Amino acid sequence: SNVSLGGGIMLCFFIIMGLFYKDMCIYIGLKPTDSNILMLDILLLPVFTFLIRPLQSYFSRKAEYKADTFGASCASKRALSEALIRLVNENKSFPYSHPAYVFFYFSHPPLIDRLNALNDSTNAAKDSQ
Repeated sequence: SNVSLGGGIMLCFFIIMGLFYKDMCIYIGLKPTDSNILMLDILLLPVFTFLIRPLQSYFSRKAEYKADTFGASCASKRALSEALIRLVNENKSFPYSHPAYVFFYFSHPPLIDRLNALNDSTNAAKDSQ
């Protein structure tokens, strides 16, 4: 789904650029030639992707929670928790991050959130029995 979301976003970007490239080039004082259009695309794409990044990150984090649930059902929640902690230690990643930074840039949930989600699903399973 992330690939299709990215493809859809790029399609929208190029449609917008295709419709308004002459106006944009004239507005900033460039002739609407192919090379100037490409340069304008390259300059505007980071701005456009910055605005879309939180949406992509949200869907990616959501998929990671589903993957954690599936992994816990295949093995055990304890084994998955230990594996996640081992990965954080091996990669020397910092387990605490500001929620705004996580919202914009993290494609995977922070370790603490993943462990809490695993524990919450364990508690929910115990409550339902």
